[in-house]
Amino acid sequence: TNANLPSFFRPCPPPSCSTTGASARRGRRRPRGSTARSASAAMSAQPVSVASLSADKDGELTKQGGQIKTWKRRWFVLSGPRLFYFKTKTDADMTGVIELTAETLVRDEPTRSNKKRFMFSVGTTKRTFYIFADSRTDADAWLQALRAAVDALKAGPPSAQQQQQQQ
Repeated sequence: TNANLPSFFRPCPPPSCSTTGASARRGRRRPRGSTARSASAAMSAQPVSVASLSADKDGELTKQGGQIKTWKRRWFVLSGPRLFYFKTKTDADMTGVIELTAETLVRDEPTRSNKKRFMFSVGTTKRTFYIFADSRTDADAWLQALRAAVDALKAGPPSAQQQQQQQ
């Protein structure tokens, strides 16, 4: 069997698997072409760009990476129950999306770091995202917008009576 052979005699992995990148360094292989995006983003037929979204709030923030904990500047767009992020303001393709739910926790995060002193977190059932703004004003505006989006999800869809009252 191959297990008894020295590693340099063992056959290479099948070509359908990628052995590069962070997942390979952790000993896991993923099919080529797969990404870390959410299932809903992968299933959408239309690419999501900054220009294609109607923004409830948008702006530049710094987000901590998921696998490798580096900090990256990203352009964020809050649109309904989704917080999209892009590498730049003019990007034609999103880098990722945070799906907000009624269970999402949005918190102001204390920190000792002077650079990250305006940090907050968005906690979903899958992951907690750490994000910081350049100023207290920006951080407060994002906290307010994100909490309003979560509160709208908690309230649920408007009833038929509420819709008639709004008209």
